Amino acid sequence: MGSTTPREKQPYVPTPEQIQLANERKARRLAGKMQQAGAPTGPPDYSRWILPRKWLPVGFPSTPTRTRITIMTWNMLAQSLVRRELFPGSDCLKIKDREQMLSAEILHYDADIVCLQEVDRLNTLLPRLRDTYNNIYASGPGKLHGCMLLYRRSRFEEISSKVVYYDEESLLKVGTDGGESSGATRRTKNIGLIAALRFKDGSPGSSEHNGCLVATTHLFWHPRYTYERTRQAFILLREIQKFRSALQLQSWPVFIGGDFNSQPTEPTYSLLVGQQLLDVQKAELETSRVVHVSIDPTVGLSTVSGEEQEPSEAPSSLGNKCQKHRKEVPTKGLVQVTSRIAFREGLQVALRSVYDEARMSSDTFGQRHGLPSDRRGSSEAMWTSFTPLWRLTLDYIFVWDGVHDERHVDPRVLSVLAPHKTESLEPGLPRKGICASDHIALAAEVEW
Repeated sequence: MGSTTPREKQPYVPTPEQIQLANERKARRLAGKMQQAGAPTGPPDYSRWILPRKWLPVGFPSTPTRTRITIMTWNMLAQSLVRRELFPGSDCLKIKDREQMLSAEILHYDADIVCLQEVDRLNTLLPRLRDTYNNIYASGPGKLHGCMLLYRRSRFEEISSKVVYYDEESLLKVGTDGGESSGATRRTKNIGLIAALRFKDGSPGSSEHNGCLVATTHLFWHPRYTYERTRQAFILLREIQKFRSALQLQSWPVFIGGDFNSQPTEPTYSLLVGQQLLDVQKAELETSRVVHVSIDPTVGLSTVSGEEQEPSEAPSSLGNKCQKHRKEVPTKGLVQVTSRIAFREGLQVALRSVYDEARMSSDTFGQRHGLPSDRRGSSEAMWTSFTPLWRLTLDYIFVWDGVHDERHVDPRVLSVLAPHKTESLEPGLPRKGICASDHIALAAEVEW
């Protein structure tokens, strides 16, 4: 008899059904062990760290063929700026009490794009956000905090970004028409941050032509410097326009979220939304054209451990520290300047505020500060900064429509994140279990 070669034993290969069954058994065993150990199962529950809010539908039905995103803006209150005297009675000023709440606020609402101001301690913040977001960060010269743009890494890719240093920019350069340069009234170290984001292939809304521009900023805080805030705001618009044109993305919408340190009754807001100034607003701008400082304008009002004291929104009484006046320094009338910028740069300055367009029925700025029916801003959030010392509306999400072409549709607001009830914020922020900042996050769902 001839010898036979033994058949080689084939390796065992489980079927897909067997693999799935084994994975399910493994997951059940792991969940049981975690439950016995008291560890949480399932997705993290970020709402336990903060007071969560609901989304308020505006009334427009969503269109499946359109691009939809959520965008959020929030001044986080930099730890380097926390001072006990500014937030009396707060139980949430130490970083060990704040850091989990700060990341929870962002991750709970899970916006596609997040505009942040007063961002510091990146070494502890970014690891908590890295699985969800890519980031772009910048700060003013010598500042320990800055502005940041977060964008969902699974959905967007960055085309380009730009930092705008307001201290280095003038509203109008001296030109052939003899126009005067209109520069800064002081060194503020404030910045704007701009980025062009394109949808990734395969992500919702993706196409070779589809994306958006997003910008964030933190304008100068001092109550007396209305002129400087308005100057900074229009520099940002000008630089966005130049940035968009250079990339040939005029049809893409622009979303601007930030801390503008201006209420809806102030000239800065009215000029941004393209509304004619009232006489009282013109007078406020005119008054702020005269620079009142008692110290070197290149430094802050006070200095603590080398870091400028720059509270997010100081009450007007802090302005009383400036009792001695330097010689009055006239500056060019800003209304004329902004008109000339709009003409020269081709700016169509009429931003749309997503909260003002939402027309909320309660918890609005108009309820606490009566506005004429023909004035914009009455439907802004009642408060976006709420402390024992000041309670103001200062933060906004604006839309700047793209240039119309065959692909362009103006963004429309589908829903907004409901403002906090006033009673929930008493006696003031920051507050454990409510919010780790003195500012309240705003967010909106938009489509185009």
